[in-house]
Amino acid sequence: MKLLRELPELNTQNFTLSELLRISGPDSVIRNLLTQLMPDSPDSLQKTVINATKTTPESANALIALGSALLFKPMRDYLYGRTQQSLSLKSWLQKQTEGAINPIPAAFLAPAAVSDTVKPVSAAPAAPQPVVQKKSSKWPWLLLLLLIVLLLLFLLRGCGEKEAPVQAQQSSDSRSLWGDLGAFFSKALPDGKTLNIPQNGVENRLIAFIESNEPVSADRWFSFDRLLFKTNSAQLEPASQEQLKNIVEILRAYPKVKLKLGGYTDNTGTDEINMKLSQDRADAVRQALIELGADNTRIEAQGYGSAHPVAPNDTDENRAKNRRIDIMVTEK
Repeated sequence: MKLLRELPELNTQNFTLSELLRISGPDSVIRNLLTQLMPDSPDSLQKTVINATKTTPESANALIALGSALLFKPMRDYLYGRTQQSLSLKSWLQKQTEGAINPIPAAFLAPAAVSDTVKPVSAAPAAPQPVVQKKSSKWPWLLLLLLIVLLLLFLLRGCGEKEAPVQAQQSSDSRSLWGDLGAFFSKALPDGKTLNIPQNGVENRLIAFIESNEPVSADRWFSFDRLLFKTNSAQLEPASQEQLKNIVEILRAYPKVKLKLGGYTDNTGTDEINMKLSQDRADAVRQALIELGADNTRIEAQGYGSAHPVAPNDTDENRAKNRRIDIMVTEK
């Protein structure tokens, strides 16, 4: 826990590989964390990566370092963003591990072959540990391997090869949060642009309302379904960009439409804090839409705090549903 809190700040929205390698060197907090989590297995982890990727020991070390940095960053952020109602770090990690093994190719899960030619991973010596009963724990391996796989695919995609078309699909996390949004399809707009959106997503429902004869109403709201904020913050996650861009394209295709954004929180914290956070988040979405090309005169934003919950504030999942941004059409 102490090492996680000492982890250097890392902006995962705008970073370089050299920066990640620098903060994950042999004497770094990241290397110390990795050594403490898997004291008996850094060599095996390196061999597994080499065997699965057919790469060099140096490249395997780089992938492990980068995967470690991207693994420990959300752990650090979770520690700083926890409230009294939040899960323990252990429970949160176990929840993140659910389903993580499925995307990992079999080659990464196969036992590493012993090779005398493989150099061991350079690591800082682990601090002396008290003698405790060893307990099997799979989450460091699974999450780290998953991150390494995703990182490797990302790096390979940028090596000049033709990029294969991506089949958009809804993650299990978003499905539990917003329900099944259906299959993605191509939706043509009046100005000739085409959006790739889910059947039951907010974009499709918003377009259907705009094109219908149904009058605008202060009671007709649509909830963003792929919009995410950092914990206890008004900073949008990078994954939110896709839906924000779609909303901007809808505004361009229907020039008479005006929107109002409503920000909401769960009931954690005081009314004053919740009201401010909801307003800040609504303003952040409005500003993001404007920066993407939307006309600022056609969008207003208001925070409503913890009012109008869409689910009981009795579980982490339900509280997450109440932390949302809604859209209302004010003119069409």
